[in-house]
Amino acid sequence: MRMLPALFLLCLAGCVSNPEPATLRLEGDTLYFHGATEVDSVNRAMMLAERSEVSISRMVITSGGGDVEAAMVMAHWVRDLELELVVESLCASSCANYLVPAASRVWVSSGAVLGWHGSATLPQPELWDYPRAKELKAKEQALFDRLGLDPLFAYLGHLEPFRSQRQQAIWTYLPQDLKRMGLGHIEFADEVPVQSGGAPAIGVDIFVLGEGFWASPMARPFLAID
Repeated sequence: MRMLPALFLLCLAGCVSNPEPATLRLEGDTLYFHGATEVDSVNRAMMLAERSEVSISRMVITSGGGDVEAAMVMAHWVRDLELELVVESLCASSCANYLVPAASRVWVSSGAVLGWHGSATLPQPELWDYPRAKELKAKEQALFDRLGLDPLFAYLGHLEPFRSQRQQAIWTYLPQDLKRMGLGHIEFADEVPVQSGGAPAIGVDIFVLGEGFWASPMARPFLAID
């Protein structure tokens, strides 16, 4: 089997490797979630909410990602409950790919990082001999279909010219470009998205797409992979 680039495997597995158990707590109608989106932490979060005497309406999260499939399950749950999402310090990888688009509203706190680094819909057909890639891609597409989104935002950094411009593993966008991508429900406390933050600190590229990008026929360079 062909060796897969580490970044591709990272995109499927999420940013977090060997994660410590997530810390969860409920305060009134707010669920606090700090840690990786793993099967256990997602199940615990949903169970806490189900057993709560108060219906939750908000989730405050700090997560560098985690298990892709677990995060997609959580995203459907977030959508079902129409939860607001508050990014406290960091939301990247699976957190940004799935939980952020599924939320009814997203508030990115001052100094917090919101960033992407790829998804199950990577446009490199030669990589799709990874055993579960097609299955994960299908589940991801089903989620984005439900949300009415093109997954471009989650993997744009792997397309030229953005791939050559990248200096960091993580990228983010200006609010006006997020709005054009169907993610206008995201609001930032900071005037410009931060380019370094989280704990441990990570660097973030900001892609400035501009009107020329959206006017171009290549504005949606999605490559379907059978």
